[in-house]
Amino acid sequence: MSAPTWVHAPVLEPPEVYLSEWSAFVSGWPDETHPLTTHLVGYRAATGKSRTSSAVVRFDMQRRRAVTKSRKVYELVGPPNRESDARFMRIPWLVINECRYVRDATSEFFNS
Repeated sequence: MSAPTWVHAPVLEPPEVYLSEWSAFVSGWPDETHPLTTHLVGYRAATGKSRTSSAVVRFDMQRRRAVTKSRKVYELVGPPNRESDARFMRIPWLVINECRYVRDATSEFFNS
């Protein structure tokens, strides 16, 4: 269950969402019929609000850009912050989506 749920690939599209104070998590149901998905959560300075992404399907480590299932392009700004207030955005998301499994995946998106 520790393998990424997305692929490493170049993301050349311009970002639509810039996330700071970000972190990542894997969630879902750990069984074959409901595959796990990886999501980004962070603070979006343009709106002054926190945001949780849909499932990440592609990530470019060099550009720090992710493409999600909804086809939005996210760019990660600055270092991650697992203790950010933005991480609390994932709690309602996990409840709404009835997730039975969650783990931090921030280190998969950041080379320190």
